[in-house]
Amino acid sequence: MSVYNLTMKEDITMKNRMIALVLVILMLSALTACGKSEPAPAATEAPAAEAPVAEAAPAEEAAPAEEAAPAEEVPVEEAPAPAEAPADGAGIEPDSGEYTKVSEAKGFSIRFDSKYVASELPGSGNIKIDANTDITAIPGSIPYVTVSLYSKEDAEDAVSFLKTLAEATADLGKKLETKPGEPKKVELGSRDIYYIFYTYKDTDLDGIVASAFYAENLANGDVAVFNSLALQEDTSVVDGILNLAVNSFTLVD
Repeated sequence: MSVYNLTMKEDITMKNRMIALVLVILMLSALTACGKSEPAPAATEAPAAEAPVAEAAPAEEAAPAEEAAPAEEVPVEEAPAPAEAPADGAGIEPDSGEYTKVSEAKGFSIRFDSKYVASELPGSGNIKIDANTDITAIPGSIPYVTVSLYSKEDAEDAVSFLKTLAEATADLGKKLETKPGEPKKVELGSRDIYYIFYTYKDTDLDGIVASAFYAENLANGDVAVFNSLALQEDTSVVDGILNLAVNSFTLVD
């Protein structure tokens, strides 16, 4: 082999090596370019601390709305209590000093002075207005007024009812001081009312008792009866109660 041929072989070998070297460099460059992202940290490596999130500055607290001052309360004046409220709580008529009392059993009402006491008598449904406000008085003692209501079947009519009562006074015998006589008509507008009056001696009370009965024919056929009983010196008291009861008598549903 000639020196020329040997030299050529060496040149080819050298070139091949250089080409191989260039290829290796190019491959390394390519690998470097592909692996630019950083490797994930190992499981035992603490993760990078997260940047703290900036807390939003608290909004300026609004000043609490000024509370409206409560409206000044106007004091309510309480109505003065009546002199004596009846035990059953009947309501007082405004500005009159009078109470209304209703007979639940018979269905009528009357008014009476608030200084007295009215009650519905059990069984009969009659209303009794007791004018004796003395706490030491015997219960049921005079003076008092009663108001009653009778059906046509029981009383027939006002005049017949009063005549029957007048006849019954004969039982008083010598105690009877003033005889009742015949029923007399009462002039009270269009109302059909009659009355009798008599007196008798009461030895227990050591005095003369005056009794008055008024009877009214009502439009529905019933008869309303009003009776007062008092010692003669107390008749002015029962006269006022009787007058108010008669004038305020009303049938209720």
